[in-house]
Amino acid sequence: MKDIQQLIKKNSQEGRYEDIFPKTFTDAVIDRENGAKLTDILAMFNMLFLSYVGSKSLTRLEVPASLRKTGIWITYVLYDKTVVTEWYAGEAIDDASFSTIGNMPEKIRQYCQKKGQRIPVTPGQIVRCIDESLAMKYRMTMEEIQDVVGKEYPKIYMVGGGIQSRLLCQMTADACRLMVKAGPVEATALGNILIQLKALHAIHDIDKGRRLIAVTEKITEYAPQNRKKDAWENAYHRFVTMMQMEKER
Repeated sequence: MKDIQQLIKKNSQEGRYEDIFPKTFTDAVIDRENGAKLTDILAMFNMLFLSYVGSKSLTRLEVPASLRKTGIWITYVLYDKTVVTEWYAGEAIDDASFSTIGNMPEKIRQYCQKKGQRIPVTPGQIVRCIDESLAMKYRMTMEEIQDVVGKEYPKIYMVGGGIQSRLLCQMTADACRLMVKAGPVEATALGNILIQLKALHAIHDIDKGRRLIAVTEKITEYAPQNRKKDAWENAYHRFVTMMQMEKER
């Protein structure tokens, strides 16, 4: 144990050093008899330590697929050093099966059948299932971020190829009850161009580049539809309940 050293990282804003905790310690401890890591030993007893990767949803996806089916207690530390311990069963709306290549419509049907949910059949039903699920997941993630930072956001910016789906953008506005500004589509390429312009001193700062994009690229606004407010609120509460039930299994 005396050879184990706590890793540290530098806080770039405050200039001080902080411990990286707790994953480094559990990975460093090894059983001398069989070579098993403490992480693996704890997993045998339904316990797993994770490194926080920006959001609770992404952190949960760090759980190995082999452990998601039976469920496991996970612990991770938020950026504000809040320790979170929760039960996680990974067969949820962001299940790993949806992140692999394959026949996605069939995967969705199989998932719904396994969970006893209504099975989408037509292409329209499949698209609506995907877009509604994404929109409500966006709201859940947004609420988690707001809880962590203690701040509410007045609008949502959507960029990339996905915004070519006007249905998804409108559903996001309806589900989150916020104005959505969608654009540009080629966000990655434009971001790279801005960095190069900054390096060449063609623009003074990134804010100048953002203003340049705002006046040269098409930005479409989507306002939440009041006539659908109650329907989306009821659907979101069912969604949250379903996600909670999955975690408690």
